[in-house]
Amino acid sequence: MTDFDANYHQQALQEIKARADLHIKNVKEAFGIALNYDEQSIFRLDDIIEHGWLGAQPANLKVVVELFGCYFGQVLTVVLGGKWKFSPEHKGWLIELIASDGTIARANIFSKIAKRFKNGQVDSLSYYYQMMKKGMSDNFAFKK
Repeated sequence: MTDFDANYHQQALQEIKARADLHIKNVKEAFGIALNYDEQSIFRLDDIIEHGWLGAQPANLKVVVELFGCYFGQVLTVVLGGKWKFSPEHKGWLIELIASDGTIARANIFSKIAKRFKNGQVDSLSYYYQMMKKGMSDNFAFKK
């Protein structure tokens, strides 16, 4: 990685963290819910989406997906030890999770958030998180 690439990567990670922090602030102001970078907060995201938008997609879906995605991904870095990785193939940032045996799984967090808004509870973020957590404990056996 060149110095330019390393600097850009670091700046992008700082921007993701800033947007995650902004999401926490916005949720507190809009819904009176205090989010943190912890597992309990992940379980609140589906309720925030359900009650905040009543099953409809936000008018500014792209911005909402970006903020929810930055926040959800940051929580995964804290709770599951995930790492943000840029994927040229996906033209965006993914979360990379590594199981104890070295098996790697990548989660397209922003795509998942968009699906949650589009498809409703069938694409539950809580369930998705639980499957990732379970996957890490059983070395992503479902991928093999």
